[in-house]
Formats: sequence, C-alpha cells, structure tokens
Amino acid sequence: MLAKTGWLLFIAAFITVLAWAVYRDREFSQQYSTDLRNRVTGARLEMDHISPYTYLWKQTDPIRYYDPVNVLQPGSNNQVSDITASPFFHHLLTPIANLPERTISRIWLPVEYLLLAICTCIGLMLATRRDQKAMVLVTVAAFLLTEAWKMHIAKGQYYLFIPFLALLFYFFFRKENNLWCAAAAGLCAIMLILIRPNTLIFFLPFLLLVKKYPLRYLAVFFLPVVVLTTWSLASPQERSLWLDYKTFLGKGVKAHQAMGNAPASPTALTYPGLDYEGWRMKDIQASYARLPYDDHSENGNVFVLFEKIFHRKTNVTILNTACIACIAFLLCLYAWVYRSRAAMPGILSIALFGFCLYMVTDLFSPVWRHQYYTIQWLCPLLLAAANYKPSQKKWFILLGLAMALNILNIPFMKMEHTIGEYLILGMLLVLSLISGPSPDAHQ
Repeated sequence: MLAKTGWLLFIAAFITVLAWAVYRDREFSQQYSTDLRNRVTGARLEMDHISPYTYLWKQTDPIRYYDPVNVLQPGSNNQVSDITASPFFHHLLTPIANLPERTISRIWLPVEYLLLAICTCIGLMLATRRDQKAMVLVTVAAFLLTEAWKMHIAKGQYYLFIPFLALLFYFFFRKENNLWCAAAAGLCAIMLILIRPNTLIFFLPFLLLVKKYPLRYLAVFFLPVVVLTTWSLASPQERSLWLDYKTFLGKGVKAHQAMGNAPASPTALTYPGLDYEGWRMKDIQASYARLPYDDHSENGNVFVLFEKIFHRKTNVTILNTACIACIAFLLCLYAWVYRSRAAMPGILSIALFGFCLYMVTDLFSPVWRHQYYTIQWLCPLLLAAANYKPSQKKWFILLGLAMALNILNIPFMKMEHTIGEYLILGMLLVLSLISGPSPDAHQ
C-alpha cells in the first residue's frame, strides 16, 4: 500500500510540473517567437521558388517574407541571411506555412508538446521496471524546467526534432526482423540527416551491427534513404537550394568567427512593427507583464570557452582538427574497451556513444551555440533512464547534478549551464562504455 501511495504521489508531482510548464510555455509563446518567423519565411520563399539563403527583405517586398531580423540594411553589401534551417526542414513546414504567423505560433506549441509526449512514451515503452519508468518521468520533468527548454519554446525553435527522430530511429531499429520497422528506421535516419547534416556521425557506430541484420532488412531500410537522397540531388531546384545552403553556411561561419564583416545588427521593427499576421504589440506586452521570459542563455562552444580561458581567438581549421582528433580518440577508446571484453557492444551502448559523437561535433561548431541546443540531450538521457540499473546509481547522481546546473541560475557561478552540459557528455560516455553487451533485448 505504501509503495502504491508513493507512486501515486510521484505521478501527481510529475503532473504538477507538467501543468506549470504548459502554463508558462503558453505565455512565453505569446511573446513573439523570433526564430519561428525565419523558418516560416524560409518555407514560403522555397514554395515561391526563391532561395531563402540569399534573401534579405526590402521595403518593396511582400509582407509574407518579412522578418524583422532579416531586413536589408541600406548601403550594406555584406549581410548574411538570418534563415538558417535546411531546405528539407522548410519543406516540412509547407502544409502550414501560408497560415498567418500567429496561427502557426499557436500550432507550434502543441506540436512541441506532442513531440515531447512521443519521446516520453518511447522511454516508458523501453523501460521494463517501475524504477526505470520513474527515471524516465524524472528526466522529462527536469527537462521542462531547464533554461534550454524555456528558450526553445520562447524562440519557437525546432531542435526537439533531433532527439525525437533519433529516439524513433532507435525504437524501430531494434526490431531486426520487422520490415515495416526497417522502413520506418530508414525514414527517420534520412530525415534526421536532411534536417541537420552533421547528425550523420550519430549513425557511424551502428555500422558495427550491420552483419546482425538480414539483407532484406537492410534493403528495406535503405529504400527511403535512397528515395529522399535521389530527390534532393536529382531535382535541379532542390540541388540549387542545397548548394545555396552550403554557401550560406560558409558565410555564416565567417560572420560568427568574425573573419569577415559580421552581419549588421537587426533592424528596428519599422514595418509594420509587430502588428502583422495576427501579432499585436499590446498582446505581446500584456503576456510579458503576466510572466516575462528572461533570457539566461550561454554559448557553450569550445571556441567560446577557449577564448574565455586563454583570452585569444582560435580559428576554424584548428577547431575542425581538434574535433576530428577528439572523435578519433573516442572511437579508439570505445573499440579498445569492447575488444578487451571480447564482446560486441549492445545497441543501447552504440546509441549513447553515437549521440555523444554527434554532440561533440555540435560543441565544436564554429557557429555560436545558444542555450536551446542543449535540448538535443533529451534522446540519450531518456535512453539511459529507460535502461537504468541500481549499480549505475553514482553516474545517475552526477547526471542529476548536471540537470540541476541546467535548471538553476547561480549568481556566483559562471557558465553553470555549460558546465552541466559537458558533465552530461562525460557521464553518457561513461554509461556507453559500461553498458556492455546488449541488455536491451525487450523487443
């Protein structure tokens, strides 16, 4: 009876946190989602056969392309577009892109919570014991309180799609004898890569499992990969968009590294202010008065930390070399650990390790990395929570500390969120190395 009462109290506490987060996020989403606007305008430009990566809004342009932080500055020849999502992600927005911006914003918040709910359900389905299910719910509740989640909602960001698709891929890829799951896993994999190309490295350790899967499974798995890749490369319009995207990324890196002329400061909201497409300044101000969003973002890139510690700038070549060296070291360490055990790593270990490799590339990015990037850790944290063992308690205590550092804003501590994020990376690497042969046979 006591155990049942304790579980009910735990569920009640989770619901309380969830209810508070929904109320808070509803207010934040009413205070103008600046980053959502550039996704919407990017989608509209692509629909109208205009490259978003070379576009800057002018006074004579239609309001449907207007973004207050993507306006051409008079006399400037060195501005870089503020539209940063991939061509493929813009295509995903096509069904809603022509709706008024405020309507899209109202849709976006439920979409974010739907993705979170699916991630939570996957974690609960992977868990087999009550303590594991409790760890999954604690992880989700803690994530809702982090600065990363709050900023992600306030800005209308899309990075939750990364852990969502990675978790779906893991869930389907485990079922090695189901061809429907093979197709679904392949679709999740190629969508993930087309949304964020550097997620390709997440799949690198999964090559260890290729011999385990039947040839027919692999053929079905690669079918959606081939179809979407062919479409992206064969279509002249798509190929042109991806080439523009590649060029844009190079210009963006130069701007962020201050190796060229950085983009001009965002223009004032001169036309027509924020009273457009359903947004009204008085509503924004009223929401802010009720529950203001205070930005506590940190830039946790390696190049930012290097400059803060050594008071000198690095460059892209050094960053890329250091990133490759770090990944090579981790791959060698991973291979050495499992070779010494004379056993193949399990799919859980591979997924945790692969995601850590991807996040290493994220942390070494030469582009300023805002707080909402941290939201991507939801995938490996849920996988770790769903496979929790009492023998791993000390590592999970440290993960709890890392999450607390991402929740709290400590006046006397510098970059506590960044410290917490690097601690997450370290603990997940440890868990990937001690997971051993696959314990995740609950298929």
